[in-house]
Amino acid sequence: MEKRTPSPQALLEAACCLSFAAMILYLAVTGGYLQYVTPKTLPYLYFTVGVMAIWGVFGLLRRTRSVQRVRTAHCLTLAIPILLLLLPHSAVTSSSLSSGYVGATNPGTTTQQAQQLPSQSEPAYGSLTGLDEANKTITVSDSEFYLWISALYENPDKYDGYHIRMTGFVFRDSTQMKDNEFVPARLMMTCCVADLTPVGLLCQYDKTGELKADSWVTAEGTLHYEDYQGSPEPQITVTAITTAKEVAGYLYPV
Repeated sequence: MEKRTPSPQALLEAACCLSFAAMILYLAVTGGYLQYVTPKTLPYLYFTVGVMAIWGVFGLLRRTRSVQRVRTAHCLTLAIPILLLLLPHSAVTSSSLSSGYVGATNPGTTTQQAQQLPSQSEPAYGSLTGLDEANKTITVSDSEFYLWISALYENPDKYDGYHIRMTGFVFRDSTQMKDNEFVPARLMMTCCVADLTPVGLLCQYDKTGELKADSWVTAEGTLHYEDYQGSPEPQITVTAITTAKEVAGYLYPV
């Protein structure tokens, strides 16, 4: 009878599958996956956890097999992603991005690859907070940043002349902006971290040169509209800048 002994290969395969499943499950449950992909991928992550867990369990059940040549190179397919996820990650900043500033009508983009903000329905706009029509003021909350920008682009006649207040990190692009212009931006993720793009409203501010790139500020000023390639673009004439606390997380438009 052929001798059977615990197989290092089977045990390694099972360990990789179960470790990968545990890592993905942890990211899904804690919300850590949002650093890498959008919320719409969550069902696929749970499906991946189930598949990898089943493979890992079957690997344990067949942990003993006939002695044979041990092959482990294929386990790197799972081991490398696990190690990469365990490594410390530095925060993404605008200086590390290859894409330019994006507005709701796609102004100033450096690529035409689906970077236009999808339009929102009027009911979603109607439920936005921070609007004071009596005093013509808008306070853009962190959770409604994307919706407010879309609403401002689609309703130029309604919001022109309003006093607006919004928070974002200082983003400047010398190839597209004047010396007195910047954007209080947030990073938008359409699919994954590879397509992160700064999104916000263009601001005119005489002391733009004093603002530190990637620093978080709250910009206040008067909203006005300028023609951009035949479409009205909302912009802010800044009257006040204050230091703000960093807002965690990305914008997920779809």
